[in-house]
Parts: sequence; C-alpha cells; structure tokens
Amino acid sequence: MNIRIDAPIDPGSSLGGIRLGARIGDISDPLFGVSVPDPTKYELLMPYQAWYRLADGAVGVFADVRTGIVFKLSAYPGYDGKLFSVIAPGMLLAEVIAADSRFYYDEGQDLVLCAGVAGVELELSEDDPPSHELLHLPVVAITVWDPDLLRSASRRADHPV
Repeated sequence: MNIRIDAPIDPGSSLGGIRLGARIGDISDPLFGVSVPDPTKYELLMPYQAWYRLADGAVGVFADVRTGIVFKLSAYPGYDGKLFSVIAPGMLLAEVIAADSRFYYDEGQDLVLCAGVAGVELELSEDDPPSHELLHLPVVAITVWDPDLLRSASRRADHPV
C-alpha cells in the first residue's frame, strides 16, 4: 500500500491512504522508494510501540512492533489531504473553529477534540498554552486512531508477552 499525502483524513479509520489496523510491513513510502520498517525513519516510543515518519515527514505511523498493527496515524505540515474536506495541518485554531464549530480545546488532554466524533484529535504548536493564545496557535498534527486498537496496543505494552 502506497502513502498518499493528498488522501482525505477519516476519523477512526484512515489517513494517507493507510487504514488503521493495517500491517506496517505492507506500507511503502513512494517518496523514498523503500518499504518500512526502515531503521532510519522510526523512533521507539514505548517498549513495544514505534513511530514512523514517512512521506518526507508529512505522515506519522504508530505501530505495535510485536504485531506490526498500525493503531494511530498523524498528518503533519506538508500533508495535503483534509479532515472533513476543510481542515489541514498548519491552520490556526481560529480557522479550524470557523470551519467547524464542533472543535474545542480540552485542557485535561491538552488537545483539540471534535464533539461527537471519536477517533480524531488535533495537536497545537504549544503544550498547555494560555487561553488567550489558543486561537492564534497553528495545528501541528491531525491524528486519527481507533479506540479498540489503541486500547489493545496499550494493554500489550503494559503486559508484554
């Protein structure tokens, strides 16, 4: 499966032409002409979870290294696809909210979430920003995830085989 940086961002389902639940070994990065995993393009986040940066850094793929299952995907600046056909990495939070009023900042998680839509979150350029700066901050990542796959990956990390 090839990465497409123009593919729509689908909450809880897919990003970059990659479906959540796919196997990391089935993904190829056409910009580099290599298959993943490539040891020069990943970082171990937890003992059994790896983060791959592909498509010249525009796509992040999070996978359980024991199973190869992709449980989370992120779009970064340089990604051309959109969430809900209008929201893209690099937009200011004010632009996101003007385009879709369901988005709100959750202080507890330090993320922008979408009311009524599971499996999607937006990350801002600053951690724990002052409330008066929120609307002026750019979105640095749009992440999609499947709650069941994420729980399963976390459970396996807590109780290794």
